[in-house]
Amino acid sequence: MHELGIKKGADLKKWEKADLIRLFGKAGSYYYDIARAIDNRPVNPERIRKSIGTEYTFEKDLETDDEISRELYAIEKELMRRIRKSGRSGRTLTLKVKFSDFRQITRSLTVPYEIRKFEDLHHVSRKILHKTNLTGKKIRLIGLTVSNLQEEDNMEDTQLTLNL
Repeated sequence: MHELGIKKGADLKKWEKADLIRLFGKAGSYYYDIARAIDNRPVNPERIRKSIGTEYTFEKDLETDDEISRELYAIEKELMRRIRKSGRSGRTLTLKVKFSDFRQITRSLTVPYEIRKFEDLHHVSRKILHKTNLTGKKIRLIGLTVSNLQEEDNMEDTQLTLNL
């Protein structure tokens, strides 16, 4: 596609459907439709959830460690509310950060226990944050997602932790 000058959706949208089909076969029709937000696949509202997450886009870019820490705490609280509401928990936490120049990074950590309590979520979140150097960078968005989900009532294979 790059050789044809197609590098983004706007480039793809300039092409005629017949030309895309000639170049890419059946996929050409899909490319034509998807560039125009046409997707006739059925919606499946009963799909199995694979993750639970939340993210905030900020009106004003975050620049200080205190601002980042404060906003991340609010995101942790909202994520824990969603985890409890879902009746599920997970072992992998992913931090998503989008910068003012729209570059984006994700950092994940999988722990040997289910994240069920706010204290666990907060601990893992801060561990990821400390490994991710955000000092001096302007941040537009922060998100947290828990995955590797398990039903709360499926506790047979869960390694419990003791707070000693």
